[in-house]
Amino acid sequence: MSGRTIRMRNLAAPLRAFLRTESGSARVLVAAIVAALLWANVDLGSYEAVWRTQLSLRLGHLELSRDLHTWINSGLMTLFFLVVRP
Repeated sequence: MSGRTIRMRNLAAPLRAFLRTESGSARVLVAAIVAALLWANVDLGSYEAVWRTQLSLRLGHLELSRDLHTWINSGLMTLFFLVVRP
């Protein structure tokens, strides 16, 4: 193994340990919420522009194009129904 790989692994280990704890994950979530609230209230135009960004998947002549908001909502709903058991 190269020294760079070992160094990156050593740097990533404390971050992984921090994010595994409930309090660490909660802090990251709260920070993301605060950042999103500030961004949405300071510059609404750029916030909405990000959500309207078009993302496409193409395979040959087939194309599936939706905005970022739709991709995230669909992905999160799929994840929710795969994780939640009846």
